Amino acid sequence: MSVIVTGMEMPEYCCDCPCYNSENGQCKITKDYEIIKRAFDCPLKYVEGLIEQIKEYNEFNRGEIDELYMNDIIKIVKEYCGMEEG
Repeated sequence: MSVIVTGMEMPEYCCDCPCYNSENGQCKITKDYEIIKRAFDCPLKYVEGLIEQIKEYNEFNRGEIDELYMNDIIKIVKEYCGMEEG
């Protein structure tokens, strides 16, 4: 199962993340002991990354989604994720 966390910026380092337990130096989600840039198995994802995936998928499928519709999709994703107001 996946969730979307709104109102949170993507931390650059694990130790800056609210999922990081500074008492034991462990991620509360992955149980990794990381303080470097995000761990390879970090479950947090960028919304911008999702948008890039949508764009790449469209390009791979010969750009079948026109630019206006693609802009609508991006707007819906950003609104849903709390990045823009509807």
